[in-house]
Amino acid sequence: MVELAVGRLDDPLVTVCRLEVDQPRPTYTVDTVEWLRSQESDLGLVLAVGSDVASGLPGWKSVVQLLGQVRLLIFERAGAAESGEGVLAALGRRRLPLVGAEVIALSTPAIDSTGIRERIAAGVSSADMLSPEVADYIASHRLYREAADPDR
Repeated sequence: MVELAVGRLDDPLVTVCRLEVDQPRPTYTVDTVEWLRSQESDLGLVLAVGSDVASGLPGWKSVVQLLGQVRLLIFERAGAAESGEGVLAALGRRRLPLVGAEVIALSTPAIDSTGIRERIAAGVSSADMLSPEVADYIASHRLYREAADPDR
């Protein structure tokens, strides 16, 4: 689905890396970062996440090692329980490596992937929140439908 969404950008500088998808086992962000660094050690990596995701970073696998290899960029997320600055301050209190970390404001819609999946499972259209290609893919593969209603 990411490939479908990115494909409509028609920008050669925006690509999809299938590394995590093509792995035979679960992978974690720290594993991906280590692999990328093994391919090109001078690579400057930025981990860009919404404030809602950033608040959960302390629970990520090898978070100290991960944050030591990337610059954290937190963007304000509409509807998030805490501001990006608040999340960054909380991460700092945990003494996580935050060299170069910053918060940026973006104009983003107040939607998230969990909410979209929940709407689809409830039978509510989310076509207005998705590109036509992604909406068609979800519909044709009957993704996120509740198992109790196979006809939905």
